[in-house]
Amino acid sequence: MTSSIRDGWAQIPEAVIAEESLHARMSKSKYTQQPIGTPLTDETSIPASTSSKPSFQRVSESNPELVPANWYTGRKLNADEDGFKDKSLSIDQRYVAYSQLIGPIIITFNEKSELFRAKSKILPESFWRTFHETSITLSSYVSKETHIKHREQPHLKIDDQNAFQSVGKFLPQSDLTRERIDRHLSWNKKRHPSSYISTFKNLTEAKKRAKFHYHDSQCVGHRVSIAEIRSHGLVPATLRTSYRTAMELHEKFEGVGFKYQFTKCMTRDVNIPIWVRKTIVPTDQSAITEAQWLESGTDMWLSINELRLSDIQDVMCKYGSRDAIASRNHRCEWLCCGTIPKSLVNSVMPYDGKDLHATPSDIIIRSRASTQPWVFNWENSMWELNHPQYTQAIKSEMEGRQEGDKDSEDMQVIPFEIGRIRGKKNKRARKEQGEKTGLSSGSKRARHGVPRSNNNI
Repeated sequence: MTSSIRDGWAQIPEAVIAEESLHARMSKSKYTQQPIGTPLTDETSIPASTSSKPSFQRVSESNPELVPANWYTGRKLNADEDGFKDKSLSIDQRYVAYSQLIGPIIITFNEKSELFRAKSKILPESFWRTFHETSITLSSYVSKETHIKHREQPHLKIDDQNAFQSVGKFLPQSDLTRERIDRHLSWNKKRHPSSYISTFKNLTEAKKRAKFHYHDSQCVGHRVSIAEIRSHGLVPATLRTSYRTAMELHEKFEGVGFKYQFTKCMTRDVNIPIWVRKTIVPTDQSAITEAQWLESGTDMWLSINELRLSDIQDVMCKYGSRDAIASRNHRCEWLCCGTIPKSLVNSVMPYDGKDLHATPSDIIIRSRASTQPWVFNWENSMWELNHPQYTQAIKSEMEGRQEGDKDSEDMQVIPFEIGRIRGKKNKRARKEQGEKTGLSSGSKRARHGVPRSNNNI
């Protein structure tokens, strides 16, 4: 980094600030202290140094605010990553975006967009969630001993009424942003826990994920299940508010870590497509506020496909293949905000490593690859340690294999028997045909000019 940039950061302490939480950063940023609607001034916009100043471009003619030309919401922009070409940044520099919803939040139900979505077939008949004993999301269908513990949520505990519960508490102002959605879709991260719960719109995708967790994932799951969640009663709605994004320029110092400098902030109006329960819709279908939705205690859902088409994912440039929220691999996903009540779960189906068992039966279901005697209990929809039933399941499988071996031996004999029977029928048919015509088989050959075989030759 040049000395001019260092001079610009003369007021910043030497301690590493890059590991602070999102809310701490947002509270320390200068733009959060400005009233809503206050235009940006030199006090709220601190450009980088002139020697390494990034290029800027206008968002639109109606919004004259300037943002970095390589601005990208929701991800850190590294100069050394594929698809990112900006000579204004060194390899140790990157932009980081932080967003939040500001101003009043209004939820509408009777606009043209909602009426169109209501007539479409976007909403699936059911949601399907695949989970296992090491899933990050808390579940009442998994032993509480396996529930995750998190430093940022020391009192984390699943509510008795919830079937599934996210680690982070869902707050619309901070969670309905590009960064938080991308954070949820980034696996194997502990910081800033997600406030969303992933589901699929069809059973086929849920089965694929179950097989992946059981056989291929590095995070091994041997107690895999799929829950069917009822979608009936959801109606389309639109959350309308203002969306504010702050840009920070980060630079890495050897032995010190990242230091950051606030560079720019912009505000725009957004319309976020959501799905809520029709029980909270007023009789006249008038709009409601965020507080009214929170008081109702109902669930909220997001479609990844709809988010990819919404203005929440507006970007100022193409960044490789990541020019939209999530990727095409997530097109079958729906996100639930915060919690899924038990009352919405229709059934829980176990996956034993080979088959998915959709309905209860007399067959004892065990986890085939597990070294412990895990057996599925249909009464409480959970995997449990049960030595007697596990042993009985092994014996039943062994007996089934022996019967299968016997059946396979019989199948090897059947083709020979069929051929022998067919041969007798054909021989009898030829004999009867010869008796009707008065000719033997030898006479037939002679009639057709076929010589009699001579075994002496």
